[in-house]
Amino acid sequence: MAKKKKNAPMKLRDQARKKLMELGFERIEEDFRLFEPPSVGDLGAFAELAVFDADEPVVLFASGVPGEAAHPALQEDAKFKAGLGAAGGKSFRFVWIWDG
Repeated sequence: MAKKKKNAPMKLRDQARKKLMELGFERIEEDFRLFEPPSVGDLGAFAELAVFDADEPVVLFASGVPGEAAHPALQEDAKFKAGLGAAGGKSFRFVWIWDG
């Protein structure tokens, strides 16, 4: 059987998870539903990876196809999502956008 090749964002997510674990982070959540203020409504916003230090959100990870990390739209989306935050609206301290 042919081995199924992972798409670039999935591969980057796996590599990022491994690196974050090497750095000592134990709580790393995939496809993490972000906080949405009640007055905003349902934005359906998710983080590819959300990394926590105890219960404090510290890193929001976003992957992109090669050459896309510097793209302003991807950066603005990640900054917006980081601003939504997690765990009752606590902001992320770092945004990691990586395209390999």
